[in-house]
Amino acid sequence: MFEHTDAERIPLEPVDAVHLTTLVDNYSDMLLLDQGPARRVGVIASAGMPRVPEPLFEQGETIEGLHAEHGFSMLVTIHKGNDRSHIIFDTGMSPDGMAANMRRLGLDARDAEVVVLSHGHFDHTAAWTGSSVPSGGPTSRSWSIPCCGRGGASPSPASSPWRSPP
Repeated sequence: MFEHTDAERIPLEPVDAVHLTTLVDNYSDMLLLDQGPARRVGVIASAGMPRVPEPLFEQGETIEGLHAEHGFSMLVTIHKGNDRSHIIFDTGMSPDGMAANMRRLGLDARDAEVVVLSHGHFDHTAAWTGSSVPSGGPTSRSWSIPCCGRGGASPSPASSPWRSPP
């Protein structure tokens, strides 16, 4: 059995707030309203969402909704005083789903300082090597793969557009 020792503890500094933004998930409902601390993007709160042509609509356009897919990706924003730090936790299943949803939300992957992959399954790591991830993004500075589970594909840093620091 694993024994916990003081040497394994990681001291954490206090922060003012942590905001979580879902970038990729199995489900997207553009009709959901804000509830409690959850702020939702959808038809009601669509002012900042990109528009796409739609000839059947009177105004000739509609919002470009978020794409849902099997997999997961989250942007973690840490607030401390006037400073903001951004972490991308997992990258989703498709090579461009995370980046496309970030664009729709008005977010820039280059603002992230690190990408953390929870494990090596394709539905959490596919955008790691996606061609749609902007160069100069977070992994040009650092990256982390804490665990690559059995049977999962491990992204190859050698083939990735994201690079660990020298």
